[in-house]
Amino acid sequence: MSSLDTGDIKRDPVDVLRVRYWCAGVMKALECGSAYQVELRLEPGHFRRENGHTIYPNKWGRYARGEHKPRVAQVRKVEEQAPGSARELNHPLWAILQVMDKKSLAMAEWMNRLDPAVQACVLTLKHDCFGAPRVLAPFSTRQGQKLLRRGDLDALAALILYWIDARRRGSLDEQEELGGMIYRLLLIVGLDFYKRRLCTEFFTLFRTRILDRTPWKIGSFAVDTSTFETSLFILNRLAHSSDDPGKTPQWRKRVRKMLELLSGKTGFDLLFAMQPFCLPSWDAGPPTRDDWAYWEDHRRHWAWGWDCVLRGKIGKFPPDEARVPGWRYPRRRADTICSRQPPSLSGDECKKEAVIFQYGEWPPSITG
Repeated sequence: MSSLDTGDIKRDPVDVLRVRYWCAGVMKALECGSAYQVELRLEPGHFRRENGHTIYPNKWGRYARGEHKPRVAQVRKVEEQAPGSARELNHPLWAILQVMDKKSLAMAEWMNRLDPAVQACVLTLKHDCFGAPRVLAPFSTRQGQKLLRRGDLDALAALILYWIDARRRGSLDEQEELGGMIYRLLLIVGLDFYKRRLCTEFFTLFRTRILDRTPWKIGSFAVDTSTFETSLFILNRLAHSSDDPGKTPQWRKRVRKMLELLSGKTGFDLLFAMQPFCLPSWDAGPPTRDDWAYWEDHRRHWAWGWDCVLRGKIGKFPPDEARVPGWRYPRRRADTICSRQPPSLSGDECKKEAVIFQYGEWPPSITG
């Protein structure tokens, strides 16, 4: 290895993704179309001509593939040209994902590394005395909603820390609620990874570390990459209808719009279609009538939601066919529904091998 190279990444998916994310962000900030152009701009002295060929270290090509980690001096140098890039590489989220299974993980200490606004939301004084240390506040749905409205990696890191805490305490309901919030936030922050062509790696990492390990009542988490990318694309297009939904400085307003869509305020089709989809795991034997009805009800509402989305039809409230005959389901009252324009899908935006088409049969042919 030459003196210009950096150390090999030990192929930890977290390290690979964070370096590729950092490199793609630098390319975007410098308006370069390739890693070669970045290297030529930042380190022109490393290029030379030899026997009619251009010779260069190709260090940034290895960064783009996630094969090497940049040294501290390199990161500082790049930060001068692309402000904010160092934070992307060294964001606490990456370290949290790497140490999340360690018993010694101190939640408040990790929360202290996040944005001060996030800290104010999740940390509280241990007692009323002056200089009291701050501790992690108990999780509540209200706190979770506050974090969702931020729509950034700091909020995602905080939700994951709460998820880890719930897992330690064996609070299955809280862990499932947090898993649902994390999935919704992944749909929101995933746009940045989608634009950097890292959506598959991004979703795979969080599915493996968080979503597959969440105790869903329905069964096992079953959303595949194609379904996730389609959901992300549709959600962002509905929140911002321009060709490039990223070209707007009003990110918080878009986040609020996306959360309204996901909560059913503009129609329950999006609420059901973009909730975590699970497959039953009846390891103890054949399911009871209630077991089957609970999952089939979940599947029907999900399938109805996707049927509306893929046909470009706004579904305000699920029809009677979405209910399993003879099984009681707590119907939600249809509140005031806002209008919205249905998305238009074309090309490969929705791949036919996606779980949408495997389990999204609508109308249902199964009867109770």
